[in-house]
Order: sequence, then structure tokens, then C-alpha cells
Amino acid sequence: MAHAARQQLSSILRGHHPRVPLASAGPSSSRHFSATASREENLKETKKWFRVTAVGFVGVFSLAVYNLMNPEHPGEHERPEYSYLRIRNKEFPWGPHGLFERKHHDH
Repeated sequence: MAHAARQQLSSILRGHHPRVPLASAGPSSSRHFSATASREENLKETKKWFRVTAVGFVGVFSLAVYNLMNPEHPGEHERPEYSYLRIRNKEFPWGPHGLFERKHHDH
């Protein structure tokens, strides 16, 4: 599947459509980015934007990995203990702590 997609992309970047054989594709049967641009100019523009997209993807992906792997996130801070928070009038069925709270045990 990935190999077929890679071959299709490379054939598009080379300038011919994968469904139409290169010999039968005339100047009127192919679509261009603009009416005045030649096939070579269109190919050059396509390759340029492919590279820009690839570099942008690598940059955004790297930034996302850095942000996810960074243990000290600037938004994390201690929440104040207000008297009206975590008021419990009766015991939970699963014990004294909340269902998803971490239970700190001294080992």
C-alpha cells in the first residue's frame, strides 16, 4: 500500500499522471497550475511546495515531541488549598480517596 502510494507520488512529481500513459498525454490533456506556466515550471513549483511542506512537518513534529517530552511544563503549578474544595459529606464506595486520585504510601 505505501509502496504504491510512493510510486504514484513520484510519478506525479516527475510530471506525468499515473492513470494516463506519458505517450498519450498531450499538452491539452494535462492540467497546469496556471495557463501561462510551462510543464517544467509547474514541476519546479510542485517540488518546491513539497519540500516546504516536508520541512514544515518535520519542524512541527519536532516541536510537538519536545513539548510532550519536557517534564517541566510552564503551566504546571501548585493549586491553592481552598476550604471549599474537595468537600465530602459521605465516604466513596471505593475508599477515602477519589477514584482517579493518586494514593501516596510511605514505603
